[in-house]
Amino acid sequence: MNVSVLNANEIGQAELARWAALREGNPVYRSPFFAPEFTRAVAHVRDVRVAVIEDAGLVVGVFPFEPHRGRAARPVGAGFSDYHGVLHDRESELDPLAVIRGCGISGWPFDHLPAELGACAPYVRGRGASPYLDLRAGFDAYIEGRGDRSAMRDRGRRTRKLEREVGPLRFVAVSDSAEAFELLVAWKREQYARTGVRDVLADGGAQLLRSVHDAQGVLSVLYAGDETVAVHLGLRCGAVLHSWFPAYNTELNRYSPGLLLMFALAQAAPAMGITEIDLGKGEARYKQTLATGSVELWEGYVGRHPLAGRLRSSARRVARSAGVHRAVRRALRR
Repeated sequence: MNVSVLNANEIGQAELARWAALREGNPVYRSPFFAPEFTRAVAHVRDVRVAVIEDAGLVVGVFPFEPHRGRAARPVGAGFSDYHGVLHDRESELDPLAVIRGCGISGWPFDHLPAELGACAPYVRGRGASPYLDLRAGFDAYIEGRGDRSAMRDRGRRTRKLEREVGPLRFVAVSDSAEAFELLVAWKREQYARTGVRDVLADGGAQLLRSVHDAQGVLSVLYAGDETVAVHLGLRCGAVLHSWFPAYNTELNRYSPGLLLMFALAQAAPAMGITEIDLGKGEARYKQTLATGSVELWEGYVGRHPLAGRLRSSARRVARSAGVHRAVRRALRR
């Protein structure tokens, strides 16, 4: 196996074509985060490298990563990436540690690695899931298949109340509104400050968001009369839309604005050629309300010094189980 590392901005058409073929050859890579467009958009803002893995003269894999703190690395778009890993040919044998060594890095932590990439199983220290909506049979079939109609009844009640008290609803599935995008950023930053979550949109984060939005973004907006109710920025690749940054008007909390927008997006998706909406890793109540299934995700560390990865993962799990505040958990990770 031969590994050559390139700057993400130096990737040629031949490598991009092979990258696309690897994605199309395995549904585990269907997420927009595995598309080269995401890596190249992040590379406009951060230092990003791509390892090209060859075997007997044939490119059998690509591995995008960000150099981080000396000889270590991290996933592309760390803090923003909801899926990552090595893209490789199904027929090839993958040795993750050999790839890491070939890249000249000491280690690579992961927390959104699809479990179907079984080669990383020896390095797993934790598990999670990314809920999704299956819309292949259309919105009506999705609703029929849910069984529990309480969410739909509640949606109808809140919709009527919102229209009666604020104004008629209008949903724009694909918006080019710069004002709506800026409102999304402002609402998310207010949410981070209010909940004590690290503000990923500070220190260049908003610039990264704009770069990825320009490459893959689908901005959707829900209005009630002249009032903006909720804004959603998703990433699209083919038939898959990934719910990335949802935000809503907190003054309209009583109407469940975020949930109303997600139902509107699910209803519009089939006509847009979207058959799956991935809601991202987490157990938020609205995700459980909407989801029809989930993708199992792994957390762990591939590296020359596995003890470091184990200590990091153990500290994270202990802090979560103890209900420790996010700011303290970040300090423990450091």
